[in-house]
Amino acid sequence: MIIFISGPGHRITPQSACLMTSTSILPKILSFERFQRHMMGHKEVALRKLKEEEPDANNSTRRAVATEMVRLLESGRLDEDLEEQSADVNYLISRLQVREGEDNPTLKTKWNTWVGGMDYIHEGGYNRYQI
Repeated sequence: MIIFISGPGHRITPQSACLMTSTSILPKILSFERFQRHMMGHKEVALRKLKEEEPDANNSTRRAVATEMVRLLESGRLDEDLEEQSADVNYLISRLQVREGEDNPTLKTKWNTWVGGMDYIHEGGYNRYQI
């Protein structure tokens, strides 16, 4: 959803908004198609990194995790809850690293455990990203 903000007597159309400079109050207007391509780029990055980090996981699990990663990033929820870190694909991949002494859980288990922990810590809102 794009919201156009305008003062009295001013009308901002999608066409005029696209002409605004980077110093304006609306620095970047993305078309839906461009937004989809941007988010697909995140998914492709996530898939590539998951393939490197999780070679034993099957493709359908990697796709499911990558999809949920993108949905979580797109929601903005993680940015709100992380105070000192930025949320991106690399951050999410780092959350899946197995800690010393732990068994070798599946990719799905690691993702769902991390999402469940975030849901608990931040009092809800994350379980929708489980697989």
